[in-house]
Amino acid sequence: MEAFIMFFVLALLLIPYKIETQLILKAPQHEVMAVLKKFEDYSDWNPFIIAIKGNLKENTCLNVKLKMDQKIMNISPKVIIIQDNMFCWRGVLGVRYVFDGMHCFKAEEMPKNGTLFTHTEHFQGLLVWLMFPMLLKTKKHFELMNEALRQEVEEKIKGEEDGY
Repeated sequence: MEAFIMFFVLALLLIPYKIETQLILKAPQHEVMAVLKKFEDYSDWNPFIIAIKGNLKENTCLNVKLKMDQKIMNISPKVIIIQDNMFCWRGVLGVRYVFDGMHCFKAEEMPKNGTLFTHTEHFQGLLVWLMFPMLLKTKKHFELMNEALRQEVEEKIKGEEDGY
């Protein structure tokens, strides 16, 4: 019985948690990705990811500065996926499987020059459920970033149409 309880508790601790937000942007997919990949401008428009330093190349580490509820957090995730319409990085707290997060940005072409932007993070590890209160706040910050991305991309498109 004791072994069963230990197995059950361990299994519960290892259940992953996923945050996913989506947004339709009135802009072509390549414009959305251009804004997302231009790290040096994040401080101008992004209220959540306020700075990224490093090169967007697979297996390289980035220095990412996050702002959540006036608190600053620095992480050093490794870029693991780069495609034309998406990129992902993985952050690890200490060693793998203690608290890992795989953060992805994906922009999918839609009819009439629109883009479906999907912003996700998959968390896994022993500390996921202990970090649950922070993870609930994280979704709110994803949504704030998404709206700021909408404003940045759509203003950029409008400026190009107006000849700026």
